[in-house]
Amino acid sequence: MHQNDWKVFKCLKERASYIRVIMLELTSLLLWLGPFMADIGAQTPFFYILRERELIYDLFEAATGMRMMHNSFRIGGVAADLPSGWIDKCFDFCDYFLTEVVEYQKLITRNPIFLERVEGVGLIGGEETIIWGLSMMLEHVLFLSVYLFSIGIYGLITSRSMVRALMCLELILNSVNLNLVTFSDIFDSRQLKGEIFSIFFIAIAAAEAAIGLAIVSSIHRNRKSTRINQSNLLNN
Repeated sequence: MHQNDWKVFKCLKERASYIRVIMLELTSLLLWLGPFMADIGAQTPFFYILRERELIYDLFEAATGMRMMHNSFRIGGVAADLPSGWIDKCFDFCDYFLTEVVEYQKLITRNPIFLERVEGVGLIGGEETIIWGLSMMLEHVLFLSVYLFSIGIYGLITSRSMVRALMCLELILNSVNLNLVTFSDIFDSRQLKGEIFSIFFIAIAAAEAAIGLAIVSSIHRNRKSTRINQSNLLNN
């Protein structure tokens, strides 16, 4: 396959992946909320979600020709591209739905039926949490943190893209934040051992990440293997 053809195929595959994710997100939107509220005795939210679901079905019909039992997914892609103007309609629905979220919050979060049947239900103690495997042990959390930190360091060293380097730096800081949460919860908060240890860890990791980023940027600038000067465009 020619290199240009491969680039076109890659772009089409990426667009198809985006379309599939968007359709899946729209498919599941609000479907859990209405039946859940109806199951606990609050019927009004169930009828409210039908209003938004009708708008979603309009999007499905415009994209696939059917409102509910549509069949547009294919192995590795979709049956057809989105029609002209569909993305704008989807954005319009998202803008509209964000305004309706406030209405759902007012309707549900202070609903006495909802509060009476969910507050204090399903409480799990610390011993049951460990026995049932609902929480990670300390060594598991530390392993995950080290794993994320290693991926970030490897990507920071090998990446030629400033954007990827910054993403790897963020991954490193996230691994440090994981340690922050873990040690703050394990150690006695009155003695601040976990907080002090985690802040020290953050300081060391941030210093190493900053020095590493500076070294990598300097190496790529000397080798002219990346456009360091264009990194300022990210601020626009």
